[in-house]
Amino acid sequence: MALEQDSRNVVADDLDGDGRVDLLVTTFEVWPEPKQTLQVYKNKITDGGHWIGFRFREQARERSPVGARVTIYYSGRSAVRQIVTGDSHRSQHANTIHFGIGEADRVDRAEIRGINGPTIILRQPAVDQYQDVSVPAPK
Repeated sequence: MALEQDSRNVVADDLDGDGRVDLLVTTFEVWPEPKQTLQVYKNKITDGGHWIGFRFREQARERSPVGARVTIYYSGRSAVRQIVTGDSHRSQHANTIHFGIGEADRVDRAEIRGINGPTIILRQPAVDQYQDVSVPAPK
């Protein structure tokens, strides 16, 4: 994707929950008049393969999910992602982790570890959907 405008912020997230990651982009334009815009790019790829996602809910009196790490094991492989919400200029990411797993149609297990907390293990979590997760509290 290429834009002629001065793009200041980019956030990738699955806005409609279909498993395809969409983009939000802000621009700063100076001509013909100064203005900022928000552009939403909906991912319409129809054959993107399988995926699994983890949505971390943040509620009063619970631990923040920032720093939580998810490792998935599938088809003899593993993949790791961590919740990082503030790694971009003037942008905030959702408390969501998304894995594309291609042709694999199952995940053997997912390990979810909060900062200084116990590890939660999910055996054969469902693919092509999001798992709602609470961050493990420390022992």
